[in-house]
Amino acid sequence: MKRMTLIIVVLVLAIGCEVESAEQGAAEEAGDAEHLYAVLMYAEHCASCSMLDPTVEAVREEFEEEITFLRFDMSDEDTKDASQQLAAKYEIEALYREHEDKTGYLIVVSEDGEEELLRLSGQYEEAELRAEFQGLLDSR
Repeated sequence: MKRMTLIIVVLVLAIGCEVESAEQGAAEEAGDAEHLYAVLMYAEHCASCSMLDPTVEAVREEFEEEITFLRFDMSDEDTKDASQQLAAKYEIEALYREHEDKTGYLIVVSEDGEEELLRLSGQYEEAELRAEFQGLLDSR
């Protein structure tokens, strides 16, 4: 009886290790694709921001698994400070410094924040913005 219990325990552990190993491999493959950041350079007084922001929000949910959407708000000192803290949280402070006090566009960058992949400004229809994001993801 003890021997049978031991065999069952060994089999369960072996199967558990196989499952964990397969899950880990799948996670590593999924992790090979670099995550992206879409950062809206925003201010309340910016006319271009007023046109771009609702469109970004409309398609955001579709792409949230591959793209992290952030807003760097340059409206006043308090929102600038909050945006700088947000940049620090995501370790993209250099991106914040490079674009500080500039507004009216959306920039999509690589995970490290160093490679600009896409810059959009002005008025976009939802379908156009969706196509831009999808094209960017398809090209990776």
